[in-house]
Amino acid sequence: MAHGLYSLPQLFSSTAVSLIMDKIAAQKLMASADATADAIITARHGYFDILDPALGAEYDRIVYGILAEEIPDMILADFMALLW
Repeated sequence: MAHGLYSLPQLFSSTAVSLIMDKIAAQKLMASADATADAIITARHGYFDILDPALGAEYDRIVYGILAEEIPDMILADFMALLW
């Protein structure tokens, strides 16, 4: 290893990422993903109703996609635990 104690897979494991990301950062990321999904759906359909099953499913896909891009090595359950 060139730089010390951890290999890259260890450094970016779910445990390491959860130590790096705190509750505030998790809340900001979720708020950003929520606002982005809301804006995308509103732009596509002209409105957004979370109670509409089709739009709710689209919202979930968008939010989960954003989270997968932003924190690819973190398990969703670990991320959600940070929010609460």
